[in-house]
Amino acid sequence: MIWQDIVLAAGSWLMVSFQMPTLLSKTRKPHVLTALLTGIVLLIFTGVFLSLSFFIAAVATFLEAGIALTLALQSYKMKVIRI
Repeated sequence: MIWQDIVLAAGSWLMVSFQMPTLLSKTRKPHVLTALLTGIVLLIFTGVFLSLSFFIAAVATFLEAGIALTLALQSYKMKVIRI
């Protein structure tokens, strides 16, 4: 196990825990495009981590991407408009 894998995974698990209140909130959501682009970038990062055999970080980042894409869907359903 490479130390970089552990550090990246720990950061992703922290981000997952930080996103949970937003995911569970009924009214506080990010803009659709912000959440969508974040999810797409995190999916790309997941592929990069897999190519480097950083499997722990890949799993955590994939979960983080799933949360971001779920937030995008929730925001879209709420029709959140930010100025």
